[in-house]
Amino acid sequence: MQHAQGRISALLRAVMLVTDESDPGAVLRQLVTCARDLTGAAWAAVVPSDEPARPDEMIRAGLEGVDAGRLGRIAHGLHALQGLFEDRDTVRVDDAVRHLPGAPPVSALLGSVIRTRSGDVAHLYLADKHRPGHSPGPFTTEDEELVQVLASAAGNAMDHAALLERTRLREAWRHAHTQLTTAILGGADCDRALQVIAEQALRIAEADAALVSLPDQSPDRLVVRAAAGLGSADLLDRTPSVDATSLTGRAYATGRPQISDDGSGPRVLGPELPIATSLGPAMAVPLTDRDTPVGTLSVARARTRGRFGDTEVELLASFAVQAALTRRLAAHRADEEQLRLLRDRDRIGADLHDRTIHDLYAIGLDLHSIAGRLDADGQQAVLDVADRIDEVIQDVTGTVFRLRIGPDR
Repeated sequence: MQHAQGRISALLRAVMLVTDESDPGAVLRQLVTCARDLTGAAWAAVVPSDEPARPDEMIRAGLEGVDAGRLGRIAHGLHALQGLFEDRDTVRVDDAVRHLPGAPPVSALLGSVIRTRSGDVAHLYLADKHRPGHSPGPFTTEDEELVQVLASAAGNAMDHAALLERTRLREAWRHAHTQLTTAILGGADCDRALQVIAEQALRIAEADAALVSLPDQSPDRLVVRAAAGLGSADLLDRTPSVDATSLTGRAYATGRPQISDDGSGPRVLGPELPIATSLGPAMAVPLTDRDTPVGTLSVARARTRGRFGDTEVELLASFAVQAALTRRLAAHRADEEQLRLLRDRDRIGADLHDRTIHDLYAIGLDLHSIAGRLDADGQQAVLDVADRIDEVIQDVTGTVFRLRIGPDR
């Protein structure tokens, strides 16, 4: 009775430790430690459900000092065991050596599914139950029940952590929207608006490089108009093709978000850029204005960092829609400023023509009238002044003409 109460107390403490974490990775790390301590296993490990785990992806406890080759064989063997689960949440294997060929001898294994609302995300495995005074032996039904409860708690904790992360991301992107809107309302021109878009995307996506690309003069090319982060100086003015050779071009051509998990597929700008070899996970989304792509927003992380999740792709796409609207607003503001300048030129020209030139002509006529009443020397001096006024009239007339046609025509 006392032993049972002690194990229940230990389980409650383990559940509290696991559910107290707010990061999915931290939940799994706490899970392997607590599960190992709770069952007395020699080691514990968590491997992903969707694909064979690399040794560096396997979260483990009790395998310190094991070389990478053996870790790789263990990870591969544990992943192969997932077929034993079928419709069960837990599996006990008393003779595990035949299920893990080439791995260090294992007498027994206990496995449990870690399930979240999105489905099976990982499997927890425990190996070689420690028995004081005896060699390692099989796990018990009680161990199986305790581990199943702990794995279920871990799944719930991961759901909660994912919800917190989505909330944090949405708030961060909302802040980015505010920053972008503030920049535009503060008078930022189109180029500055594009730079703000790149900088906010870099920060909120926790990326290492971000860039905004717009159509070039050629219909099958884009040009990088703004860049932030790693290699931003090299990224500016690059011209990715509008085809499948780059995520940026593919997003623009298809009008749909594009994602690469590890950099082995099409890179952000294609393979020709030297910095491309150091960038790994990436995503690119179209800047869409009235359902028409008008550019792309792309972000990438270093090859050693984790991939982008579905929520991040969704939020980047949402941010890109506002970025496209902001770009249009900045362009309209620039057009309005140009129109205001043209109107000012017309007004100045009209004022010069209606008032200044009229006055100058009147002064010139008065001087000619005065010159007729002077001696020869005085008459010549006055006429010289009148000639200078004629030159001023010609200069003003030329200036008015240039103001009205604009400086770029």
